[in-house]
Amino acid sequence: MEQNLELLDAWMNMTANIKVNRLLHDMSLNEMFICSYIYRFGKASFKQLIEKTNLLKSQMNRQINDLIEKGFVIKNTDDKDKRKIILEMTEKGKEVYLKEHEKVVALINRVTKELGNKKTASLAKLMKEAVG
Repeated sequence: MEQNLELLDAWMNMTANIKVNRLLHDMSLNEMFICSYIYRFGKASFKQLIEKTNLLKSQMNRQINDLIEKGFVIKNTDDKDKRKIILEMTEKGKEVYLKEHEKVVALINRVTKELGNKKTASLAKLMKEAVG
C-alpha cells in the first residue's frame, strides 16, 4: 500500500511540475497527444484517436474543434467511407507541434542526464509494463 502512495505522489509531482513550469505554451497536453499521433502517421481517424488517447468522444470533439480553430488540424472525409472523419495536420500545426515536441524532448534529456542511461532505460521499461 505504501508503494502505491509513493507512486501516486511521484506521478502527481511529475504532472504538477510540467504544469507549473508551463512546459507547453501553444498546445495542451491532450492536443500534444493528438498531434503526436497524427504527425507520426500522417493522418488519423476520429476513432483511432479516441482509442489511442482514451479520451471520451465529447473530450475528443472539443480538442479537435480547438485544434481546427487554431489552424493546426483540418478535417476531411474518407474517400471510401464518407461517414468517416480523417484528420490531418496543417503546416502551421506541424510547426507548432515540433516546437512543443522539442520542449518535451529537452525535459526527457534532463531526466536522462539526472538518472543516467541505465536508470532511464529501467524507468521506460517499467512504465511500459505498467501501462501494458
